[in-house]
Amino acid sequence: MNQTTRSGETEMLKLAESFSHQLGVTARRVSQLFANQYDTQCGLNPAEWRVLSVIAEQGTVSPSAVSVASDMDKVRVSRAVASLVQRGLVKQVTDTRDGRVRQLSLTRKGATAHAAAEPLTRKLEAALADGMSKADFAALRKALSLLDAQASKLGNGTEPH
Repeated sequence: MNQTTRSGETEMLKLAESFSHQLGVTARRVSQLFANQYDTQCGLNPAEWRVLSVIAEQGTVSPSAVSVASDMDKVRVSRAVASLVQRGLVKQVTDTRDGRVRQLSLTRKGATAHAAAEPLTRKLEAALADGMSKADFAALRKALSLLDAQASKLGNGTEPH
């Protein structure tokens, strides 16, 4: 992508200076940091952690609701749920009102695993925020929220101006 300078010359945008590249690299590094820590300290992969978190927040919930709340595709949720059920962290039952729907809830073991992993999340977030002021970190979170909303809007067919 080229940009025009004040003198009318075209300046090539370097990959390392591209916002989307910088955001992607940073997101990948942060995600990998969390994934490594969840795995080594809790025995969970990121998808499993997200599923546990959604169930802990919402109580009994369907896999479809987990997919929406976690922004994960249904296949990824299904794999994480299967693993969590097999390990005894999540209980899966058929919905009594609609036999086609499954309902998920945490087992006692799952609630314990979530409670043990939650401080790790807070610790990692605090470590990442350590290099900036509280106001800068709050501004970053707000900016990410605004950016996510705008990307969602643009992804739904709205053209950029």
